[in-house]
Amino acid sequence: QVHGHGTVIFSWQPGESLVATIGEGQRNLVFFDRRGVQVDEVALRSTSKVLQLEWDKDGEILAILQQNEANILLWRHAEKKLEVLEMNTKDPTYLSWSKAGPQ
Repeated sequence: QVHGHGTVIFSWQPGESLVATIGEGQRNLVFFDRRGVQVDEVALRSTSKVLQLEWDKDGEILAILQQNEANILLWRHAEKKLEVLEMNTKDPTYLSWSKAGPQ
């Protein structure tokens, strides 16, 4: 089993055929294609619980919200690059992309 036991957080990539997933208590974000074949894996910077995974409207960037983390991670899928978005809040609890653009 890729994710072990417990809750799995997931988010389908808009307009594409990938699903991003992470299991409870795990550090690795795993990507599967629509046939269930694992196509990618990325290690997050901490083991904090993932609360939410959210793709931007074009399916290019995946935002990763973790419990007790002051920053949001951004995974640029095409570039295979993990970036940190610094927040002006101590512990964000929800995130959402603009429906109109990539902001």
